[in-house]
Amino acid sequence: MVHMLFACVSLFAAPVNGTVVQNFRPPPCHYCAGHRGVTVAVSEGSPVRAISDGVITFAGDVAGTTYVVLQFAPNLRLTYGRLRDLESSRGVVTVTGDQVIRGQILGHTQSLVYLGVRRGIEALNPLPYVGARRGQLVAPNGRRCRSTLGIVSQSR
Repeated sequence: MVHMLFACVSLFAAPVNGTVVQNFRPPPCHYCAGHRGVTVAVSEGSPVRAISDGVITFAGDVAGTTYVVLQFAPNLRLTYGRLRDLESSRGVVTVTGDQVIRGQILGHTQSLVYLGVRRGIEALNPLPYVGARRGQLVAPNGRRCRSTLGIVSQSR
């Protein structure tokens, strides 16, 4: 008799709840045009959460836009962009060097948020890292996984 092990576990927490409105378009070269992440439509003021335990390597404004960069694995970083503020629900401000835990609030959104993942300087499709879902897995026993994933990816 063969036994199958099936787990309904996500390695990453969803950073926001929303719908992808602009997909990842990798550039043909490092300096070429492309969309190196995804843009997600969210409710104004929604909390932005750490997808995993990690370290904030940057938190601040770039050309008038607020960003947070989370290093969540060796050589992997997630950029959260277009944030409204960098305050947790307790009023604590996210700063460079902070150690964070999975699900911790890093700030709050505007109506759109940018999410991008990089391995070194290479831009990766962030959807596998940010809890995107297209369908739902069904366990061999017919039970559906309950998911905490919050980003709905548009079909192409």
